[in-house]
Amino acid sequence: MFNSYKIIIFRILQAISGLVALLLVAEFLNPIEQGYYYTLGTVISLIWIFDLGMSQIAINYLSKFFVKLSWKHNDLVGDSNNYFGALKRVFKYYLIASIFFIFVSPLFIIFVRVDEYFSFLHLFILIICLTLLVALNFIFYPLLLFLESSKKIIKAYDLRIISNLLAIIFYLLFFLNDFNIWAIFSPQISLLLINIFIIFNYKNLLKQFIKIKIADDKFFDILIFKSFPVYLSGFIISIIFIPIIHNIYSPELSGKFGMTVIIFNLFALTGLSVYHFNIPNMIRIFQSGNILKVNKVFLKCFFSFLFFYLLLFCLFVLIIYIQDNYSALNYVKINDRVLDMNNLIILGIVILIFNISLFYNYYFRLLLIELFSINYCLYILILIAGLFFLQLNISELLLYILICTSILILSNTYKFIKNKKKYF
Repeated sequence: MFNSYKIIIFRILQAISGLVALLLVAEFLNPIEQGYYYTLGTVISLIWIFDLGMSQIAINYLSKFFVKLSWKHNDLVGDSNNYFGALKRVFKYYLIASIFFIFVSPLFIIFVRVDEYFSFLHLFILIICLTLLVALNFIFYPLLLFLESSKKIIKAYDLRIISNLLAIIFYLLFFLNDFNIWAIFSPQISLLLINIFIIFNYKNLLKQFIKIKIADDKFFDILIFKSFPVYLSGFIISIIFIPIIHNIYSPELSGKFGMTVIIFNLFALTGLSVYHFNIPNMIRIFQSGNILKVNKVFLKCFFSFLFFYLLLFCLFVLIIYIQDNYSALNYVKINDRVLDMNNLIILGIVILIFNISLFYNYYFRLLLIELFSINYCLYILILIAGLFFLQLNISELLLYILICTSILILSNTYKFIKNKKKYF
């Protein structure tokens, strides 16, 4: 538990690297370039739709197969065939998801305006390079899950911390050397270096892993796809809205939308740090069979998240209000780079609702419960219909997403209460 403070350190550094990126974007990019920066950033966000929350499942799923194993230096002691079979199942999923991502993400060039700032060729090369780098890191993502599920969680977070520090360095190098838009590569380059280190450090085990047969588990697949609507409801904000706004309205407006989304997600990360810090303790309590105590810890994490998010949200709205009305705090004129006050408040509530949905996922996946079995096909159709039939007024679209996501949460709350005896 003492070492789990590194999870907090990682989340703090993650927030700092995000803040550094925001400040550098505001300092070095004009509003139009900012729009291109965040529109290209949606290519990276797209990968998490293909993830479908797998990272939340895999650690517990793999940990079940590690029970009779232990580490001796960098070698596993015991029969590791079942564990490696399950790990290979995870790798197969990420490989297939990466292939789909490679075919889909270049289509984003359709949503990007070509003007005097960037030629079609320049943007296309950017998107292709970014796509291939993100896909490569996504294929290797199970390497970190391998460490976390095999009692090397502290090692994994040491590497994540180093990755964030490297990302800050790369951001500075790109921006200070006039490769502004290419700075979007910074986190991906740092993550690639970490993956190369893991491969080199555990190359003997990975050679053994390659020879093992892939494990087959239908429950594993069901657990992923049952919660798809939750992930769609939130990631649609950053993945579909930004390029559509970029193309229909202007790069400037998509840049404001993108920066506002990033800022609110940083607020959410601060609150989620409390949850991630408590994961080791919750798993230990759950394994002892004390579900009621797990519930208490989870609720404590949830209310802490709510408090931190709302506190930061209110402070941010206050700063924007002061800048809009009193021309104070002019050193960093953040209100010129984010949405207007009405849309800003609606978007903040939408992202809060989405993160509440994620908390449902975190809890059920921690207990490996299959609960999200609502008719998500109907939900997706309603969501897509809203995008086409509304006249793309941002406030109306955000309200529509807010209503749909709220209904989703209420539906799952009802289902949880109805099935509580079945699971507990």
